[in-house]
Amino acid sequence: MINMIKNENLFWRKIYTSPFFFFLGIIILIFCFVSFGKESYRYYKINKEVSSLKQEIKKLEEKKIQTKELIEYLETESFQEKQARLELGMKKPNEQVVILTGASKKIENKSIDINSENNKDTKENNSKIINPIKWWEYFSK
Repeated sequence: MINMIKNENLFWRKIYTSPFFFFLGIIILIFCFVSFGKESYRYYKINKEVSSLKQEIKKLEEKKIQTKELIEYLETESFQEKQARLELGMKKPNEQVVILTGASKKIENKSIDINSENNKDTKENNSKIINPIKWWEYFSK
């Protein structure tokens, strides 16, 4: 029986020390390292995506707050009154409205008139110049 135990121990010792077992162990280790590397990379990508989603959530919450503030402002009576005055031309009872017109429009009209007079003068001068001279002036500028 002792011989049998010795033979059995020798059998397992031969298997453990054989080149086949050594290469099998190396293949298993390589497989473990590759799997660990893949999982680490996957974990890194997931964490990166989570952080970008957290930033997006933060931006959306800020936008939500701004939108709520805008809605609250649009619902105020002062804004509605201002819009009614500007857009609809409404006024309060016993209120007099004064509309000022002219000052800025007169200035714009004068500048338009001056430009149109200059254009008339140049058109008249251009009609007196013969065509080859017009072409010479056009290309020489």
